[in-house]
Formats: sequence, structure tokens, C-alpha cells
Amino acid sequence: MNIALIGNPNCGKTTLFNRLTGRRAKVSNMPGVTVERYEAPAKSRPELHLIDLPGTYSLFAQAGDEQVTQKALLDPREQPDAVWIVLDSAHVRSSLFLTLQVLEMGHRAIIIVNRTDGTPVQLTELEEWLQV
Repeated sequence: MNIALIGNPNCGKTTLFNRLTGRRAKVSNMPGVTVERYEAPAKSRPELHLIDLPGTYSLFAQAGDEQVTQKALLDPREQPDAVWIVLDSAHVRSSLFLTLQVLEMGHRAIIIVNRTDGTPVQLTELEEWLQV
């Protein structure tokens, strides 16, 4: 099963990818570090093939790295079986536009709220916004 990790820049997608796959893809607190897709099987479940995509705020972005993400989700030949949408708990509202775009496309999706250390997350409010 191919699973794409998608989210805004610097929300922790690559750190999650590295943790789940045992890989060491480059991470940084600067936007634009992930500029291509990284792929690897999950360590504990090799049948899960994870795809780490560059961060984006919209599926209709114009920057080259964002177009990698756009193509992965919009091109029928590249579409994943499922999408894990990674949200930074400190910036949930700024992630909603991209999240809604992915959900409206009908992708099987899981929403992961990341970086929750010391940050209160209003999950019921998030559920209301997304109507899930």
C-alpha cells in the first residue's frame, strides 16, 4: 500500500518518515529542505510504502518542489492508496486549506496532529471545522 505524507512546510513530515522507515532524509527548521519525494517501506510493516512529499500550502502551487506534491496527488498514474495529512499542532488553522483540498478529492486519509508537546490541541474544534 502506497501512503503519501503531505502537509505544510516544516510540520514534521520528514521526521515522521525517518522515524517510521529508519531512513535519514534531511530535516531542517527552514522551509524548502524537502524538494523531492522520498520513498521507503515502513520498518515494522514493509507492506506499507511511505512517500514523503515536499511541504505545500495548496495543491495548486507553482513552485517546483510544490509541483512534486501536486503531481503525486493529482496525476492518476502517481496517486497513492492513502494520504496521511500531517498538521503542526501550533499551526492547525493554516493547514486547513490543504487538508480540505485533500479530503475533497476523496483520498482515503488520516489526519496526524504532530508536535503536540506542550501545545493544547482542540480536537473537537478541528473535527467541527473538517466535519469529520
